[in-house]
Amino acid sequence: MVQQKVRRSAAVLAALAAVVAPGAVAATAAPPASAQGLADDTAAWVGSVLRVPAEARPLVANAHDAPGAAAWVRCGEPVVYARPWVVRELGEMARGDLYSSEAARILLHETLHRTDCHRLPTEHDRDVEEWAVDALAYDLLPAWSARFTGWRIRVYPPSGGYAEGVRAIRAASRFATGSLSWRGRRARLWRRQLVLADVATRRAMLADANRRREWSRR
Repeated sequence: MVQQKVRRSAAVLAALAAVVAPGAVAATAAPPASAQGLADDTAAWVGSVLRVPAEARPLVANAHDAPGAAAWVRCGEPVVYARPWVVRELGEMARGDLYSSEAARILLHETLHRTDCHRLPTEHDRDVEEWAVDALAYDLLPAWSARFTGWRIRVYPPSGGYAEGVRAIRAASRFATGSLSWRGRRARLWRRQLVLADVATRRAMLADANRRREWSRR
């Protein structure tokens, strides 16, 4: 994904939103004042969208651990760690001074992660967690951006280390639901269910998708 980053004053953002998307409903709540406020509001929003209890987690800048990661969570620890640039951009977004699609996707990704990752017994289960969470983060990004910025961005192709996994999850959702495209409503709902499912159910869902894919090739 080519990172989309726009720096504007809050007033200009509001004016552009009215011009670019006439008739669109912009966020009506007061904007959060900080990166932590945006993270808390995002957790509450995700909970309402997925209809599950939301867990607001402290957002902590960390420049040293987890080389190569922009943000991460640790098993059993209800904290989101992120590089200082991610926290900085989220703070600027909270104040209406910047829109960064990459920082927004990172925040959604980490918000969606489960903290009971010790319940993911194999490396493949942990990979599926990353792929499924990232696929759903991309799915939610347009609605999130409409809610928190007044702009509804389009879904960008996945990029980065989980790109192939995201494409695999999207393909699995298409086969599992018999949809013509991974963008279809049933496929999107299947991806939500995959993120919310326990390990045994996830494995069964993916096995079913794989069987259907094999049948489609006959």
